Amino acid sequence: MPLTNIKFDPIIAEESSSPITITITKSRCYVYEITENEPVLTFHDDENRQDNIFVDLESDKYYYITTKVLSYKINNEEFHVPGGFYLEFVNVFNGTDLIIDMNPAQTPLVAYAFHQFISYKNMTQYGDFTIAGTNRQMGLAMGMKLNFMNAAGDVSDVISSSPNAMQTNSWALWGSLANLLVNAINPDTTNYLAFLAETKSTGTSYFIGLYNLVEHQFLSTPSKDNDSTVNLYTLGENQPVYYSPYLQNLDLPEGESPVPNNWSLAVKVHSSGADNFIIAGAAYIVFDKNDRGWLTTNVVAGTPYSSTFCVVLEPNGAPATFSPVVGGGLLGVGFGVVANPAKDNIFFGNFGWGPTECNPHVGSLSRFDLDGNPISPSRGYTKGPSRVQGLNFDNDGNLWVTSWGSQEPFAPANVVYPFENKPSAIVVYLWDEATQELDYDNPIVQNIGTEEDYYMATFDVALHPTNGCMYVSCAGTNHKGLSGVYKCQLEGRTITFPKSWNNDSDPVHARTYEGLRQINFDSLGNVYVGCIATHKSRVAKLDENLIYQDSYRDKINRPWSVTIDKEDTIFAGNFGTELLNNESGKHPTHAQLPYRTTGVTVMKTQGKAIYGEANMLTLPTGGDEVMLANGFSLYGNVKTFTDPNDKTKFKIYQPQCFIPLMRITSSTIDGAGNLWVMNNWKPSATIDLLENPGGDGVVIFLGVASPAE
Repeated sequence: MPLTNIKFDPIIAEESSSPITITITKSRCYVYEITENEPVLTFHDDENRQDNIFVDLESDKYYYITTKVLSYKINNEEFHVPGGFYLEFVNVFNGTDLIIDMNPAQTPLVAYAFHQFISYKNMTQYGDFTIAGTNRQMGLAMGMKLNFMNAAGDVSDVISSSPNAMQTNSWALWGSLANLLVNAINPDTTNYLAFLAETKSTGTSYFIGLYNLVEHQFLSTPSKDNDSTVNLYTLGENQPVYYSPYLQNLDLPEGESPVPNNWSLAVKVHSSGADNFIIAGAAYIVFDKNDRGWLTTNVVAGTPYSSTFCVVLEPNGAPATFSPVVGGGLLGVGFGVVANPAKDNIFFGNFGWGPTECNPHVGSLSRFDLDGNPISPSRGYTKGPSRVQGLNFDNDGNLWVTSWGSQEPFAPANVVYPFENKPSAIVVYLWDEATQELDYDNPIVQNIGTEEDYYMATFDVALHPTNGCMYVSCAGTNHKGLSGVYKCQLEGRTITFPKSWNNDSDPVHARTYEGLRQINFDSLGNVYVGCIATHKSRVAKLDENLIYQDSYRDKINRPWSVTIDKEDTIFAGNFGTELLNNESGKHPTHAQLPYRTTGVTVMKTQGKAIYGEANMLTLPTGGDEVMLANGFSLYGNVKTFTDPNDKTKFKIYQPQCFIPLMRITSSTIDGAGNLWVMNNWKPSATIDLLENPGGDGVVIFLGVASPAE
């Protein structure tokens, strides 16, 4: 079996007033096998560094390597790292990798991609940190790392090409972090100590500083009393450049700042797997037993028409070989996608958008196996629902579906559907123990609300983590139905509603329309729901009996989604407000916006309360225009009428967009703690509300959440 070659190449400055080469002359090198519990020391080289180290490793295992720098040369002058200072290069790899490049740029990638599996609990026995997890978890984390760089030190096409490259700031942010690390290899310890101070590190290990930066990505963000982001950013100014691109050298549109408002690392994906199927209006994603993501799409790109396909993504965000999937009755899927309890079948709820021919006369469900083959009939399972949004399974294997009911068109549409409204309802397909199958022919249909409130527009349904009840959110409509939340129980073939909430206990919003969206729970069983239509958007908190507790509004702007991880960190996905100007097609500057409203609001909880400030997780531009998977600009050709009374007089223009993270409808956490965020709508509605609203792609933030099971 070939030996794995661990390499230590010289580090050469790409941009400097004079040539600089840094060579590591002495180090302590440790290789550990990653296990679910304690790592196993496989190899160590104590102060006897060579240009190449060869190690015999097993191919089916993951390893991490840490190299503690003891001495180095800058050009031909040698220096020693002072006692008590720990400069580490870190890499994670698989035993099948034959070349392991100890490139410093690998180190921040490990801190981000493997963040949720790093611990400092065993510093004495295992050095400064440990990495532990299952092979599955390591594979998921490795997939994200490989989107940036492989073990041999090659930059990935994913981060260096559209929709990443310079369309986002991630490649440059990574480069800046790598430059900060290399510039800490200096006999003057100023850079080293400044980085640890900015990342609030109590130890003296540089890698602890990187870990803290990922753990608290908003430590260095501007606030009323703290402008330390500028300090961390300026730490990289006027320093030798070893890696490009980097933040300080971005060529940005007027009004944009290269200073990040959060130090997150993200990758954007937008390939469906087929050139003729462009992801547009991504709404929700769920993961199957193989950790593949099944992604709903609302519309056909560049049109108001309902899409008739959905996308399947590998754990690293690349399209599966059988993606996109078609058939089975798919039509304009929105918030409705769920895996069955075994995670080997995927169910989609068909909603429909746009012109009359795109709206389903009757609602339906579509069902697929793990290979993307439709199991449902070509028209879907049609008995029971009318326009489906959310769907979920209860503890007994019954499938609960929210039936929207109202046939009033959603944008994009300028028509009146010639279909009869039905009362908003909950539909339940019962699990049949005898057939080991859901009963699609005999569903329970239970209208929700009173007769005057029948158009409550049931939206989402979720299973409570402890009491086994299902909770349903109702969006409501502006002039017919109230918004509300219902606690539901199934008694035989009857659905009962022991508790409900319609703002009656919240006088400011009592009996009003709030446009409720996703519903979710914390570890204590409290209920959270996004409210998008109040005079000021909020996330409402209720107890499990739907008694109002609190509202959160800081940095919240029309929150469609409320995602809560196992540590009770709340991620609210904001649909946001208008971000582009219809006249010029230009995006606003930071001076015009107090903060980016396209982002995920992060709220930490402690006990029963939110603590600290809410923060906005965003993905700024790297300077290049956002482009679709087919190479066209996000908005394409837009028609604007020069004379509103004469439809023959118009002009065509191509507005540019520099906002890679768009209007969000949901986010989902994977098994490595990566947050997958859906770009559902473009940043502007006024440009093409009726013609072309679908947002572009999915943004994945590395390591920001506690991993899902």
